[in-house]
Amino acid sequence: MEVSVVIPVFNGVDVVEHAVRSALDLAEVHEVIIADDGSTDGTADHCRVRFGTEPRVNVIGHADGKNRGVSVARNLGYQHSRCPFIVFLDADDRLLPGRFVVDAQVFERYPDADGVYGATRAEFADGTAQERFLEQWPNDAVTTVHRNVPPEELFDTLLGITRGAGYFHLDALTVRRSALEQVPGPFHPLLRLHQDTCFVLQLAFACRLYPGSIDVPIAVRWVHARNRITASNDLSASRSLLYAELLSWARAQRIVGERLDVLRVRSLYWAGKAGLRTRWSLLSAVLSHIGMLRYVRFREHLLAELFGDGRVARTLGSWMWRLGRNDHLAM
Repeated sequence: MEVSVVIPVFNGVDVVEHAVRSALDLAEVHEVIIADDGSTDGTADHCRVRFGTEPRVNVIGHADGKNRGVSVARNLGYQHSRCPFIVFLDADDRLLPGRFVVDAQVFERYPDADGVYGATRAEFADGTAQERFLEQWPNDAVTTVHRNVPPEELFDTLLGITRGAGYFHLDALTVRRSALEQVPGPFHPLLRLHQDTCFVLQLAFACRLYPGSIDVPIAVRWVHARNRITASNDLSASRSLLYAELLSWARAQRIVGERLDVLRVRSLYWAGKAGLRTRWSLLSAVLSHIGMLRYVRFREHLLAELFGDGRVARTLGSWMWRLGRNDHLAM
């Protein structure tokens, strides 16, 4: 295998070297693209000094030197890469020894494989980082898909239609260059958060992704106070943007049925949580797609918006529970 590792970085002078060295330690890695996203702490110059004699390392940045977000930095790195296989590694994470052993076996066994994914374990900088992380993802000290999911079922699994299988972190995905050409972007430039979720779902829909080392971690995700996700106190607005984008994409792809219903209800749910939809616009949307009431968390949110948390909402919720279909979709 010949792999390009793309590392987007913004003000990561204290962490990026560990990520780069973890990639360089792997024989399959033929180049490391450090895509500086307008850092103001000297990250790019630090990398040029530390890796100036390493022919496999290429430090690049935006022409205007501005901070444009991790999506734009990843896209820039991908555009400058040359190898047939691509890995996107966050600047504060690292790859583990043997990262590509199982991946190579899967690609050889399945010639139709567009990508292979595995497990990532979390390491915590301190107790506060661990507490905040596990509050949001209580069962994800190891992030993985917990069973062998056929490629044709992976989109529904990651979307939550097929339950209980988990998901994978971007660090643990190896993807063919040819597959990235089937995904717009490939990372959405307007998404400052959750762009990896958008990318992985679109990739799973368009391509054939196989499980690799899903039991033994092949990458480490370092969780600390400056992580973009764990540092955010309110993810409602960013999740609203994510599902609005995915819903628009799904309609363009002519996705129908439960897949579209799930994206529609999540888009409405997070727009409501973020205060971007009034109670009456939520109700109007439900009346147009009455089947959305079967999703329990959305139904509870709608009733609370319309009637508060009092007796009326509880009575209506109990009545709907008895008479209707109840789907515990994770939001």
